[in-house]
Amino acid sequence: MIFHIIATHNYETCPAHNEEVRQTFAKTLMGSEEKQVKVISTYVNAPAHTFYITIEADAIENIYQWLDPIITDNHYDIEPVADMMAALNNTNQ
Repeated sequence: MIFHIIATHNYETCPAHNEEVRQTFAKTLMGSEEKQVKVISTYVNAPAHTFYITIEADAIENIYQWLDPIITDNHYDIEPVADMMAALNNTNQ
């Protein structure tokens, strides 16, 4: 299943201004496969202190375990999403 995550933080927990947060965030992103989470894409809007992450995971519990090391550094909105073209193609059948 595909999920879209919007992660927002403040200046104090911004990886650009906090070396410890930056290292933990990078380690968490790079270690996603250990938690059965595949990172598909990551984008950032730095001035807005917002990350946009698209992942694939079989269970929400895997996502919770994966995010645990950085859970207090961000506010997370996690939404299941589907491929729009695939959804449109399925409606035409």
